Amino acid sequence: MLDGAWDDDRYGNLLAVLATLGGDVIGLQEAKEWDKHDFARVCETAEALGMQALFAPSASHECHLVLLYRAEALSLKKWTPDAACRKFHHTLQRAEFAIRATGEDVTVLHTHLDPFSGDGRKKEASWLTEYAKHDTSGVLLGDLNTIGADDPEPNWDLFPPRLHSRHRLVLPDGRFGPADRRAIRSLTAAGFVDPFTHLGLGPVPTVGHFDPREPDEHRSDHILVSPGLTDRLLGCAVVNTPQAKRGSDHLMVVTQIAHRAPATPESVNP
Repeated sequence: MLDGAWDDDRYGNLLAVLATLGGDVIGLQEAKEWDKHDFARVCETAEALGMQALFAPSASHECHLVLLYRAEALSLKKWTPDAACRKFHHTLQRAEFAIRATGEDVTVLHTHLDPFSGDGRKKEASWLTEYAKHDTSGVLLGDLNTIGADDPEPNWDLFPPRLHSRHRLVLPDGRFGPADRRAIRSLTAAGFVDPFTHLGLGPVPTVGHFDPREPDEHRSDHILVSPGLTDRLLGCAVVNTPQAKRGSDHLMVVTQIAHRAPATPESVNP
């Protein structure tokens, strides 16, 4: 997942990294001006990666979303560029796929939660919790603008005071409390699973490397899965190579999910 200004140098770095990953689904945030010149950059990116692109316009700041998928692996059945009826600060796009190898359905939710308000993120999360079902396969990905549900408390001394209201609970007297985790905790309480926590890998920072004025390293970007996909998790990582760090102020999050559920004793022939 990628964020930030899209000058040609940064774009080239990011495209090169993405090409090495070979992902079946890629979510891009803050695709500013990607709709210009008849969506030329959207088409260029899809062509370079050999993928299909879904463009969802943002309601704020032109921070559009682009979801790329590999048609050889996934068949698109339905797509909604604004699944939250313009209730999000940016937007929520929903794509429903069939996995070609198995015919199984999987729903991908791609979003960028409110960067300015914990109250806003909490409201947006309420649109997402219903997808954390045990009997369906769902993946939620994007810049959620929050640390993990149980990540260590950030070092607030490293945050500019002007940004504290974005990330911390505001107490009744107007002072700041701890990190505002209400959105991410409502998602995990509903059933969404954090692969880093589930696989025992601990939180891996995705921001804090790019701007010396905001040096605290913490998580902002997430890929969460519904409970039914938990036993298919093969691995997860944050791409923190020099090329990736030059390309974006947010590092890419990668999660590997098996197409098929693991065999159970009942399903294995003797």
